[in-house]
Amino acid sequence: MQSLRARDFSLLVLLLLSAGVAFAGPAVTSAGGSAENGSVLVIRGSAFGAKERPGPLVFDSVENVAAYSARLSGSPVPVGDQYSFMRTTAEPVLLMDSPRHRAGLRGRTYSSPGGNRWLGNPVGSGGFEAPVSRRELYVSWWMRFDETPFEMVNNASHKFIRLRAGGESDLRVSWTQKHLTVSNGNAGGESALVRWINRDVWSGAPSAWYRHELWISASEGLVQTWVNGVLLAELRSDDPRYLRRDHPEGIEVALIGWNPSGGTKTMLAYEMDDIVIDDTRAKVMLSDSPAWSRAGVVEYQPAFHWSDTEIRVKVNRGELYPPADRQLYLYVMDRDGRVNEAGFPLCELIQCGPRPRPPGAVKAD
Repeated sequence: MQSLRARDFSLLVLLLLSAGVAFAGPAVTSAGGSAENGSVLVIRGSAFGAKERPGPLVFDSVENVAAYSARLSGSPVPVGDQYSFMRTTAEPVLLMDSPRHRAGLRGRTYSSPGGNRWLGNPVGSGGFEAPVSRRELYVSWWMRFDETPFEMVNNASHKFIRLRAGGESDLRVSWTQKHLTVSNGNAGGESALVRWINRDVWSGAPSAWYRHELWISASEGLVQTWVNGVLLAELRSDDPRYLRRDHPEGIEVALIGWNPSGGTKTMLAYEMDDIVIDDTRAKVMLSDSPAWSRAGVVEYQPAFHWSDTEIRVKVNRGELYPPADRQLYLYVMDRDGRVNEAGFPLCELIQCGPRPRPPGAVKAD
């Protein structure tokens, strides 16, 4: 598939459509515009589905938050309804100009030198007042630890993220370094539902950047987590006392970052970047893999126009600056989670260009 010409790819899709061949999900047939970071890319095809709000609730690359522009590197992340998050910890998360930024040059990230440091209740997704009707939520973010997060003592569990739908005694979903849990204190005193993560698919090697993803559908009784596109844990439950019950508030990100509960990793340092939150799985992604099932490095592309046949995005290249002889591929996922398995070869239609090297830029080690 990697050698398939983009023109032939488009003709093949059109021929199949005209012959009445049904596609299981989205099909990309052409792309136009520019692939430069921050430029507009127009994607055309079929079966993209409907998306009432084209863009996500939150797309926070840290650098795109105007309210941070006057803050110096090492400053505490400011919180409140004029910023990105409503709250942080007593020892706050920091804004850091990182030499280990994913894009390969220095860039700004959310950073913690260790301890209990996280960000909570993103403003863009409702802050403290998520709508009651919100029973689905997609969250993705990139994270890098100085040490592996897996070692622990005293059976301690440390949270990457916690979701809530109400108060302390209502729905809580926690993704820790060892398991995925769903609990509800109003469910009749039952223990939390637990799924242990698959350590065979994630080594937790230090200093590497990992893409975390979480999808929850309370209506389906489903929670899933992935790392670098590989399913790490899945919890399904038809028990009406937990996910499927009526919750007093909509699902919200109560915290994201590192929330240790004791043990050896309470002082673990980390960096976090490119936080995406949406109430649907529908999205556009860019990857250097020709097949979705093998896509490891995937960059989210924030959309500002979405119809069943055309999507427009503001290009987010992230770390995707392959050599000139390599290709980039487009993927579109609909709200049901269906995605084109064969990536659309973008760089045969559009000049993808090398990594930008502004004057004085320092290449990260």
